[in-house]
Amino acid sequence: MSGHRLTLLRHGETTPAGLIGRHDAPLSPLGWQQLRQRRDGLDAADPIRAVATSGLARCHDFAADTARQRALQCHVDMAFAELDCGALNGHAVAGLTDADAMTYQRWQADPTAALPGGEDWATFTARIDAGLRRWLAGANDGHHLLVTHGGVIKALLLRWLGLPPTRHGQFWPGHAAHVSVWWTPDYPPVLLAMELEAPC
Repeated sequence: MSGHRLTLLRHGETTPAGLIGRHDAPLSPLGWQQLRQRRDGLDAADPIRAVATSGLARCHDFAADTARQRALQCHVDMAFAELDCGALNGHAVAGLTDADAMTYQRWQADPTAALPGGEDWATFTARIDAGLRRWLAGANDGHHLLVTHGGVIKALLLRWLGLPPTRHGQFWPGHAAHVSVWWTPDYPPVLLAMELEAPC
């Protein structure tokens, strides 16, 4: 079966933290350190040959730096951006009003119910899938790295494993968490490695 390794790498710590969504928060110095350490380990195991990212700074800045160091093009596509959380974009969960906190908890239980003014789950997953197929269409061999967001990683895992959106809480991609699969265009991805963390 011909194919290649595809790694989904979540961004590192940001400034500020919180329910960031589409808010364009940059990486903190620790976030850069977390990503460099993870990337270097992944690269040593299987050299990175292609890089893609969302256009949001917490992913884009590191992905562009990684591509530049390797004389690679950085494929930028907002299809890989985090879920649009609507009115809650950029808010810390601990600082939500009681009403917004209840809305957020309902969404955690069932993300198909969009947050106020936010993106619905079907639209979110469809754009991710379309973006991934655009990037990987006719891809060369070698390790492909997608620097992206926690929600994107969850959505792809659920799709690949055939699980409903209500199971998204079982996957917790922390800062610089990664999932690696063996990607072939005509078959479901084969899970190779997954390093997540306990919910905080």
